[in-house]
Amino acid sequence: MTALATPGAAAPASDENHDDEIDDVDDADTEGDEAEDTGNDEDASPESAAVDSTPITMPSLEPVAIQGIFRGLALIIPEKTTLLLAIAKLANGDLRVTVQPPPAPDEPAETVLPLTVTASAEDLDAQFVNAFSAYKPARDYATASAAEIARATKAAADKTRLEAEARRKKTASTTSTSGARKPSGMLIVKTTPATAAIKVAANDGKTHDVTSGGKITLAVGKATITATLAGHNSKLTTVTIANGATETVELELPACEPSLFGGA
Repeated sequence: MTALATPGAAAPASDENHDDEIDDVDDADTEGDEAEDTGNDEDASPESAAVDSTPITMPSLEPVAIQGIFRGLALIIPEKTTLLLAIAKLANGDLRVTVQPPPAPDEPAETVLPLTVTASAEDLDAQFVNAFSAYKPARDYATASAAEIARATKAAADKTRLEAEARRKKTASTTSTSGARKPSGMLIVKTTPATAAIKVAANDGKTHDVTSGGKITLAVGKATITATLAGHNSKLTTVTIANGATETVELELPACEPSLFGGA
């Protein structure tokens, strides 16, 4: 015979037994809430620098007192799940009772071991509760182990994700810094005569040769311009290069006075 048991399916024998059942189920709900609180800590935002790695406290494997078989079964049924209770009658008249609980959250179904007891009906009446009182802690331990494995796996995944995110941001920052353009402006120098040799010493320490009327990009800041031409007076001036702006400088180099001595 196979029966389906769900939380609250069995009616209590008395008000006192009903109160005891509610207390037991409330205790189980409290344990479940604590487990949910621990899980919520794992859902910290990606910006959080710390990942919760506190291990779950494993329950004792000591037998527990069971007041009634259905109250005991209710304690190993997660909310909104179904426990299977199968009773087979053997050729010798004995009964084989199998309790197959559903998997807890984060627990693989294939790892959920059932409780199987084979005995006469009379012995089962007297001993099944004792067998279940030893099975209950083992079931709790398996449930806690599955939760601990899931917690550790998630903590490791979160750590790996945060480290990858940090590396990505660092790489993006480095690329942005190295690829950013330095502030600069444009300079146009025009000389008369236009054949003068023009040198520009920029604010970054670099010196540039330019032609009259030509345009050159320079670092922002002070730039020194020198214009020379044989037979003409040299010119030297400074200009301030602004970021994104174009400066135009016009220089006139007058002819030199003839030497009174007729020599160079």
